Amino acid sequence: MVVDFLELLRFQFSEHDKSFLLQLLLVPRLGRKTAAMILLYLKKHKSNECDFWVSLEDYFQELGIKKSVAERINKNLLEQNYYTLLNQIERLNIRVITFWEKDYPKHLLNTADFPLLLFTRGEVSLLQSKAIAVVGTRKMTSYGEMVTRKLVEELVDFGYTIVSGCMYGVDEVAHREAIRSRGKTIAVLGYGLAVLSPQQTLQDLVIANGGCAVTEYLPSVSANKGTFPERNRIVAGLSSGVLVTEAALKSGTHITVDFALEAGREIFAIPGSILNPYTEGTKYLLNQGATLVSSGADIVAELEKAVTIPNSARRPFAEPQLDETAKKIVSKLHYMPLSTDELVKETNLTIQELLTALGMLELENIVENKAGLWRCMV
Repeated sequence: MVVDFLELLRFQFSEHDKSFLLQLLLVPRLGRKTAAMILLYLKKHKSNECDFWVSLEDYFQELGIKKSVAERINKNLLEQNYYTLLNQIERLNIRVITFWEKDYPKHLLNTADFPLLLFTRGEVSLLQSKAIAVVGTRKMTSYGEMVTRKLVEELVDFGYTIVSGCMYGVDEVAHREAIRSRGKTIAVLGYGLAVLSPQQTLQDLVIANGGCAVTEYLPSVSANKGTFPERNRIVAGLSSGVLVTEAALKSGTHITVDFALEAGREIFAIPGSILNPYTEGTKYLLNQGATLVSSGADIVAELEKAVTIPNSARRPFAEPQLDETAKKIVSKLHYMPLSTDELVKETNLTIQELLTALGMLELENIVENKAGLWRCMV
């Protein structure tokens, strides 16, 4: 089923159309492409939603939609679910924005099959802001965490909103660092806003700090294997460019990159150690033409070519002052988190020397221990 979403932009829509669209999306297994096709057909033929519900099977036959879809529509149940949805939206303070409304992010309309509507919580105006997507692996190494923090902090300094997918690894660090740096961040969800997710605390933190959570899914829709790849086109579409800080060769990050390229966005990647499997993905992107960057200033200079970035704005990466023992430990943890036993083998230190050094590094917030693994924090 091929639908030209851009053709929808030729027509005028109303609040009645918004209600109709919400009802369409409540129909089990009737997706956004079918909903877009129905909207387009009604506008072209100057029909309205009342005609549609009265002559449902005729419309479906005309549009080539399977009869089984029409059979799944129980009008009474649909109306009941619609009012339940409205109550849910009001109770959770959710904003619903359709593609024809002024608060809908205009740059997202460049996406081939843009979301017909968005459900949002938090600061909606951020959807129109100057933004960069920061994405990468969920199994982030200390090196990945370090460079993600550095570049996010610098991008915030240049006034960019940070967009990411509100999951683990690079996503979480990007959101948290944006907040720590007193910047703004947008969390793009692969599920509905009424679903309690494993990263609910992170989502709430984003909103509490002036950020925005956004999704195309109805509030009660749970995540599945298809929702996260679909979410990635919104991550890319909301942004001027996509920064990949760390990714394996086979990674969902590449889906976001593909969407970004289709929408004409710039791709940026960070070089990494050849010993780190989670830099294979960024190395591949660089070989395919992504722009190599090592600072937020590099990204801004590329996106805002008319702007000259002074050297003073290129924030140096300040390495902590460490003795030889501490340097040996930190150099190992830059690649990936390690257990105490693994560090003993990697550094050739005695257990006592290692524990003493780790204790000092932990006090200085240079390393931390999570679930038995030591991680570098700088």
